[in-house]
Formats: sequence, C-alpha cells, structure tokens
Amino acid sequence: MTTSNPPVVPDDHELFVELAAGWTLDTLTNADEVIFSEHLPVCPPCRRAVVEFSEALTAVAAQVPDVAPPPTLGERIRVIAMESAPDTTSVRLTDTVGNTVGRVLVHGNQLHVMAEGLPHNKARKSTYVLWSLPHGEGAPPRALTPFDVDRDGATLGGAGRLEAELVNISAFAVSIERGRAMPESPAKVVASGAVASEAR
Repeated sequence: MTTSNPPVVPDDHELFVELAAGWTLDTLTNADEVIFSEHLPVCPPCRRAVVEFSEALTAVAAQVPDVAPPPTLGERIRVIAMESAPDTTSVRLTDTVGNTVGRVLVHGNQLHVMAEGLPHNKARKSTYVLWSLPHGEGAPPRALTPFDVDRDGATLGGAGRLEAELVNISAFAVSIERGRAMPESPAKVVASGAVASEAR
C-alpha cells in the first residue's frame, strides 16, 4: 500500500495570494489546489483576492474584440478532412507555362478545387469554373463547379460532385468566365491537369 506525502503548506501568506491568482486562472498544480481549497474558506483576504482577480480577468476578456472566423474556414476544414482521407486523389493544375496554380481533390464523387497561385478575380464580373475532360475524341468538357479567388489567394467555393467516375475522366481544366454563370463550354482555359493513369 502506498501513501502520499501531505502537501506542504506555505508559511508566508503572500504565497497564498499567488495561489489565489493561479486558482482564478485554473493553473494550480494538484498539490497547490489541495492547499488552497482548504485555506480559502477560512481566509477572508484570499476570498477577496479571488474576487478581485476574477473581476480583473473579466475586464481583460471584455477588452478583447470578438473576431469572426474567416469565411474560408469551413471550406478549409473540409479540404483538410478530404486530404487526410486515404482514398483521395489529388490532381495538380498548372498554368499555360507549367506553374502549379492549384489542385483538384477527389474523394468518391466529391471534389474540391484549391487555388494555389491563380490570380484574384473580381467576383461581381467574373468567375472561375472547374471542368472535367472525359476520355474520347470529341467528348465535350463538363462544367463541375464555379469558384472565386480572393485577394489573399484563398479559394471561395469550389466544392462539387463528379457525375462520372474518375476512371472516365482524362483531365481537369479551369477557365475564367465573364459574369457569374457556368457556360456550356469554357471561354478561356487558364489551367489544366491530367488525371494520373493509376487514379483511373
């Protein structure tokens, strides 16, 4: 049978004031918490100290402005979850000179396009559109999802669904379109990426 040593009670009452601060912040060790919880009911100065520390903490918290999460947070969480899934396929998108400007993540029939260098588009006047390019000569591209790129380079939107299985898609492409509607065919392709054969 093991016995634990009783906590050492500080002789100097100033140490109890320090413990009062830790008690208020919930940062005491187990031993200090035992000491202070036994001391607090019998010590009016420490009870006043806890009240004062609590009021000060509340005042400091009230001075910190509420900050809304960025609008892309939810999308980013979904992307991270999709990236971590073992059966997610990532297709790199490159511009016309070979620079990587984004990725398409595909998990089952869910997809998400991520900009990684596409220029900011003016959302009132234009939109990016992700397209799938099916196998077969003459097969028309299919519009999958619109998205925008903000001034910080973050993707706004870009989640969609594949209507065909990935094995039937040879590549993805991104176009920039005037207006906000997805057209029947891409106006100006700014990036593309082939689906690796092992993903098909």
